[in-house]
Amino acid sequence: MKEKLEDIVQRFRKINYTGSMLRRLHLFLLASATTWAATIAPVGSGGYFATDSTVTYQSVGAGGTLLAGTSVDDAVSTFSLPFSLIFYGTTYSAGSTISASTNGNLQFTSSGASDDFVNIPVGSTAASVPALTAPAAFVYWDDLILTTPGGGVYIATLGVVGSRQLVVEWRGRRIGDGATGQNINFQAVFFENSTDFVFHYGQTGVGTTSNGASATVGSRRDLSNYTEWSFNNAVITPNLNIRFSLTNPNPATDVPEPSSLAMFLLAGGGALALRLRREIR
Repeated sequence: MKEKLEDIVQRFRKINYTGSMLRRLHLFLLASATTWAATIAPVGSGGYFATDSTVTYQSVGAGGTLLAGTSVDDAVSTFSLPFSLIFYGTTYSAGSTISASTNGNLQFTSSGASDDFVNIPVGSTAASVPALTAPAAFVYWDDLILTTPGGGVYIATLGVVGSRQLVVEWRGRRIGDGATGQNINFQAVFFENSTDFVFHYGQTGVGTTSNGASATVGSRRDLSNYTEWSFNNAVITPNLNIRFSLTNPNPATDVPEPSSLAMFLLAGGGALALRLRREIR
């Protein structure tokens, strides 16, 4: 999701922008940032904007508690929230029970959660996943197996009361990747007294299914209200940090899907295109 400034400018050269426009674009990007961060807008109302950054990954390590029954293939385990959190406008109070699937997602329900390994787009439904109807965070929904040494779903509560973090961490690998050891490690992080949450990635697999090439990433309240970051697209890389916020933290960079600046403007523009046109005048 990040491109060097000169790479972006070179893309514009290839689509025959004038020298004057390129100089102004260059200045505009220098004033904004030297790397490009995309923000994906939600579908529906009251949803989450998703914005990427690069943050060094840190596993909870020995500080995590293994959820019983998750060092397996295709299972769901429930756990109690250590503090109240809000997800798509619904408050889940401290002590409420939610469900973690070994296949890389959280479902905001205490019962009937799905362990299905057949991922589909965030805004779709299919006969193969009839139970996956609760509000959900698809951190890295894929056909995972968590039987590697030290594998499983772990939870940890970090920080002090009032500003705690709930970390849910998956450790394992993808079925059929030819490996035996752990090569997938990622987290969902929820914040006390905040509606934001984060997906953070440490290891993202090996081979042709790595980096999200066979995974779904996003969040969903229902089929009319969701945010899809990616579906079967190899854009999930180590140290990627995706923050989900109810307000757009970077309105000038709101795009419908992860893409370079040049691709976005060629596709039609929107708010950033208007801003760039003003800068170019």
